[in-house]
Amino acid sequence: LRGDLGRSVQFNRPVVDVFVEYLPWTVVLVGVATVLALLVGVAAGTWAAWHRGRRRDAGAVAAVLVLDSMPGFWIGMILIAVFAVGLGWFPSYGAATIDAEGAVWFAEAVHRMVLPAATLALATFGGFFLLTRAAMVTVLDEPFVRLARAKGVPERRIALHHALRTALLPVWTNLTLVLGTLLSGAVVVETVFAYPG
Repeated sequence: LRGDLGRSVQFNRPVVDVFVEYLPWTVVLVGVATVLALLVGVAAGTWAAWHRGRRRDAGAVAAVLVLDSMPGFWIGMILIAVFAVGLGWFPSYGAATIDAEGAVWFAEAVHRMVLPAATLALATFGGFFLLTRAAMVTVLDEPFVRLARAKGVPERRIALHHALRTALLPVWTNLTLVLGTLLSGAVVVETVFAYPG
């Protein structure tokens, strides 16, 4: 009730101080991952719904289901193996080098955030994809979409302006649930990447 969470055994400091120091790293990581997962999931789900019933739609759904069944730490280890160890494009641990300052520090922090953010985004984008696809498939069969087609509205405008606006309602509702999942998943991903969250 007084806000005193005691002392951390690991850091030998008040827990509140440790929490305040590391919370911004987690908030930024989860924020970036959420935006990535939302944008890619909605775009891919819209594309798949537009091509529903075709091989590319079935392939995309199958690939997303396989990806969605993988745990976040496994995706993180695969990304480390490919992009950090194999290609050497990104570092596999930490958030920033100690001796960097200013713009160099910021660039280093962004560079080191790519793999953890991509891991979280890949681990959660499947839900956005499947929900957007299902909502779009339902909306594309609605009478107002058929009326727009009958009026001669271009198909692209129907998809992006008419159908997608309506289909995004359940996606926005689901976003609050995904944030809780992302926060819990961030703990594991931060451990895999030794990220200070």
